[in-house]
Amino acid sequence: MSLKKIAQKILGYNGPPAESFVLEETVKEKKSQGHNEAEGDHTEQPKKPSKKGRSAHAQKEKVFEDIQPSLEKNLDCVRDLFFVPLNADVVIREFSLPNEPAIKAFLIFLEGATDGRMVNEFILQPLMLFSNLNPEPKNKLHLCKKALHKYLPSNKIKEITKFSEVTKEVVQGSTVIFLDGNTMGLSVETKGFQHRSIDTAKNEQVVQGPQEAFVENLRSNTSLLRRIIRNENLVTEFITVGVRNNNNAALMYLKDLANPQLVAEVKKRISAIKVDYIPEAGILEELIEDHPLSLLPQTIVTERPDRVASMLVEAKVAILLDNSPVA
Repeated sequence: MSLKKIAQKILGYNGPPAESFVLEETVKEKKSQGHNEAEGDHTEQPKKPSKKGRSAHAQKEKVFEDIQPSLEKNLDCVRDLFFVPLNADVVIREFSLPNEPAIKAFLIFLEGATDGRMVNEFILQPLMLFSNLNPEPKNKLHLCKKALHKYLPSNKIKEITKFSEVTKEVVQGSTVIFLDGNTMGLSVETKGFQHRSIDTAKNEQVVQGPQEAFVENLRSNTSLLRRIIRNENLVTEFITVGVRNNNNAALMYLKDLANPQLVAEVKKRISAIKVDYIPEAGILEELIEDHPLSLLPQTIVTERPDRVASMLVEAKVAILLDNSPVA
């Protein structure tokens, strides 16, 4: 074997051979096939599964895609989506706004993932005690916008119209509000996850220089870089990774220095990842590298914000993952 082939075998990486893909029949196709067979020969049809034996997907088939005007339908959909009352840490609070007549409403949040004081003082108290929306007799569609602008003293509120957005916001620690007669909900940021405070670097210690290290909280990590690079060209883009855990990844770069093609390629590779769970940055690193088993480093992993900042000013792109103390 030549020296070139030996070097390619050691430094390069050839992925496993592609497995053959077999597209399985859907439930409808199986049912239609069974119906056609039954017409040919009168065989006994299989019994429908009972409600107790239905899967989680089957239980969610009746959930609407868009938020409905009926508060009761929205409440039923939310209960089906989050398996209430089986799911013990999902809190649904029904209440009424002090109007004549009273306007029914409810909110949903995850206990332990939200700040209870913010929910009580900045959502429930203004809406239940001080609000007076006074909708027109046959027009309640603007209640959410009026509540948004007049009675919710929160710095980050989002209007949502689909239940897929509801689930995404709730699992991220936000509180979602539904008002009767509205095809729109309000997502109020009330995150209250417990996290570790900023500490000194454990693996990359230095005698002179900053002693701070990244932590598991993504917002804290981005703020550390913002404090070092105080420049309006520093851009932060958020991308969701992981099909099931919906983890947030932050893409940071200097707009006037970074190569746009490099930024687009990084976003393309991250968006193309289709796995259920990405727990930490090391796994994300392997998934976006060209040769994960190569002896030569293709990316740099560090726990020091000052080191990441120095690479950003060299026109590099930084990737930070929530729940991971490295970049």
